[in-house]
Amino acid sequence: MKGWVLSILFAIGPLRPKLGVLFAGAAMVVLFGVVPNRLNVSIIGLLPYTGNVYSPWWMETVVTVTLVTLGVILFGVAAEHLPVFPRERKPALQQAG
Repeated sequence: MKGWVLSILFAIGPLRPKLGVLFAGAAMVVLFGVVPNRLNVSIIGLLPYTGNVYSPWWMETVVTVTLVTLGVILFGVAAEHLPVFPRERKPALQQAG
């Protein structure tokens, strides 16, 4: 997808303030621009130097999964104990009398 499609999408006045259009545009930028560029650099760009297709060693995969897991756990702990999100107020229970 070319950049001119996003330019036209964001140039249409009534569509610009809509959150869904902005999200779709950002998703298209990532999916059709950033990701292929990174793949091009990491796979095709390194091919002449390595001579073969790179596949990570099992320890690299374990380290990556561990770091992502720790990040998710730390975010969960921070969201639980720090004022990241507003507290939900539960309605008081009424006693039947």
